[in-house]
Amino acid sequence: MQTLRFEPRVGGNKTIRPIHARDDGWALGDPDGFLPLYRLDSLRLEETVYVVEGEKAADAGASIGLNVTTSAHGASSAAKSDWAPIASGSVVLMPDNDEPGSEYVASVCARLRQSNPEIELRVLTLPDLPEHGDLFDFVAARRAVGRGEDQILSEIHELASAAPRADGDAAALALSDDSRPVIRIEGGDAPRVVDAAESALLAGNPGRIFTFGDELVRVDARVSLAVVGARSRIIPMTAPSLCDEITRAARIERLDRRSGEYRPVDLPEKFGVMLLHRRGRWRAPELVGITRTPTLRADGSVLAAPGYDAQSRLLFDHGGVAFPAIPEQPTRQQALEALARIEAILSEFPFVCASDKSAALSMFLTAAIRRSLPTAPLFVIRAPKMASGKSLLARSAGYLMCGELAGVVSLPSSSEERRKLFFALLLENEPVIVLDNIIEPLEDESLCSILTESLWRSRVLGFSRSATVPTNALWIATGNNLVMRGDLTTRAISCDLDPNCERPEEREFTRNLDQWMAEHWREVLVDALTVLRAYVVAGCPSQNLPPFGRFEDWSRRVREPLVWLGHADPTQGRRNIEDKDPEREVLREVLQAWASAFESRFVKVSEAIQHGQPLRELLLAIAPGVRPGEVDARELGTWIKRFERRIEGGLRFERGGLSGGSATWRVVHV
Repeated sequence: MQTLRFEPRVGGNKTIRPIHARDDGWALGDPDGFLPLYRLDSLRLEETVYVVEGEKAADAGASIGLNVTTSAHGASSAAKSDWAPIASGSVVLMPDNDEPGSEYVASVCARLRQSNPEIELRVLTLPDLPEHGDLFDFVAARRAVGRGEDQILSEIHELASAAPRADGDAAALALSDDSRPVIRIEGGDAPRVVDAAESALLAGNPGRIFTFGDELVRVDARVSLAVVGARSRIIPMTAPSLCDEITRAARIERLDRRSGEYRPVDLPEKFGVMLLHRRGRWRAPELVGITRTPTLRADGSVLAAPGYDAQSRLLFDHGGVAFPAIPEQPTRQQALEALARIEAILSEFPFVCASDKSAALSMFLTAAIRRSLPTAPLFVIRAPKMASGKSLLARSAGYLMCGELAGVVSLPSSSEERRKLFFALLLENEPVIVLDNIIEPLEDESLCSILTESLWRSRVLGFSRSATVPTNALWIATGNNLVMRGDLTTRAISCDLDPNCERPEEREFTRNLDQWMAEHWREVLVDALTVLRAYVVAGCPSQNLPPFGRFEDWSRRVREPLVWLGHADPTQGRRNIEDKDPEREVLREVLQAWASAFESRFVKVSEAIQHGQPLRELLLAIAPGVRPGEVDARELGTWIKRFERRIEGGLRFERGGLSGGSATWRVVHV
């Protein structure tokens, strides 16, 4: 850090500009955190250190060889400076000859004693000082009568040896004073004000201000109605809220032209707007999410220390909950035992086959590390009838990420309303999103993007701008015989339940799983992390599984550990989802009917429309015209283009040349 001082040639006020070093060069304003002491690089810390008020006085002392320092920016920043480097020795404080000088000395004493209660502190009041005078005036007066530098220095040392010790009560009283840094608003200097405001905001709110996606946000605690108590939430900052926080963190002053003095004011909103528009240049750390539980980082290491973790960019807010220790070097045997305990929790769910149980286990393991996974599939829990345990299974997995019951949402009917809902949930950093009791076939372009991208951009509700948010939530969908459609089928893991009875709600269970999970979810979480950590410790041995495109990290960190421990591939049920996709069924039927009608011959859409049953009936269902029984040729052509070269049932459409200005198509076996 450096401070540049500009003195006017004739009249006017001095101008002081702090600058600090960054990786890409120098920047206006103070660095984050506490400021370094003035002339710290030249201090002899093994000797007595003299403290004055202001850089000009410090420079005067240094000019005669005095071992001297002051707080950066002088008297207004005593509380913002790091006094620890000089707290281990003896210190002599030399106040200015006025009341603010005495207050400054008391404030510095208090902060030095905070660092070292046993520090030797003396207060030297220099003789013959004018009103408001300081060390600069003392040195200048001695030089004016012919004293040399060595003589002046010797006199100061003699005075210091006889100076009284600092009054501890006065130092303690200084701690109650307004210790906020001062930001002075001057015309034509907005960038400097915004720099200082950002520094004050970060220094006054440690661990609370972050960038989230491309939003500047504040993390605040809220009280939960669940058993685990307070939880942090992410709140996007607005210009008024920024001004509120900055005015709390700093003393804002503006020159009163009539009195000639600086008076406290509220930070004008325009400075909050300017700070918000520095998108991409904020100095706040990047946040990708809040985790309420210990987890594993992307490299498989354990994240168990509360607070912000720079490596994972996660904020671990435990909400006062104590967790069992997570083994750093678990063995495969420990992993098997931990996984067996999780299996026991699922023992009363009526899974259709082994891959369904494996899918449920993978959902539990995903919940334990979802915040550090760039992408993860949608978990689809299906059953032929209500009360089969779908929602209970989703809630149980959600405990491992929430520490409480996961909230469920009903899916809006329109794609626009779904987009708004999804964006609002992600902007609030909801850990688990359960789309409950879905009746209609599920397809959604927004959800497809969310599942396969680590960041998702959408329009902010109520504003004419868009924003980007992390997507690292656990997505679960439940429904009776739930059907998936379109591209979403390639992004989902199926978990099918079947109680094989007419009234599943009348079944009896050995334990109330909701109540049990509320009491034991911490132990279950540690078991899940033990399984995943053991796989990392073992060197992540490859299981030679077929790729699961767009979810490679999930496959490596969740799917392969399950197979390593002897379980079925949790993705085996994906074919059930794809086979029941109405879109695939229709395409498969059209391809088969087209191949039967024309073999591998290229034909125009109009010729296909004129063909008899069953092809015409299928085409009519796809592209009905305005009049009854009429097929819309343009709409049908668009539909075929959409599925060009897509293989279903070993067949696909291929485009040929033009015939009479119209495209031709054929179906070929692949």
